[in-house]
Amino acid sequence: FGAEVKKDIGVSSAKSGRQWDEKSFFDEAKKILDKDELEILKDVYDFAKTRGTVTWGKGVSATFRMRLKSSEFQRNILTIFSKGRTWIAIGSISQFFGIEIGKWLAEEVKKIGIEISQDKNLEHAYPEFNVVKLNREKITIFKKIIDNLCEKLETA
Repeated sequence: FGAEVKKDIGVSSAKSGRQWDEKSFFDEAKKILDKDELEILKDVYDFAKTRGTVTWGKGVSATFRMRLKSSEFQRNILTIFSKGRTWIAIGSISQFFGIEIGKWLAEEVKKIGIEISQDKNLEHAYPEFNVVKLNREKITIFKKIIDNLCEKLETA
């Protein structure tokens, strides 16, 4: 009676979660994905490593992010989760490089089945899809789109 009791509220945030790395990310992916899906994920990871810079996520979900190798643009181009869920940062790219590059990218990703509503403000567009559900042909197209995007951004 009259004593003050503080309730311990566990707040989960990216800052309080684990730091992921290549081994832990793929160990987590192996628990979820089948052999073919895991192979696709590794292929996309190898591409991201070669074409850009990979940084590892911190938090409950295993993620890696792809950024440009050398640029003033220090935001993610892609965020990829161990389940294959992938975000394309059209919003950040449009805000930094201009709406025309965002429009170009929005048109390009239609080739792999990603539709962005025409009334969507591209400066707030972060389309999501599952990269491991794409067939090999679409994976090749996806990597070409990202390669072309990097070339455009590096010379912008």
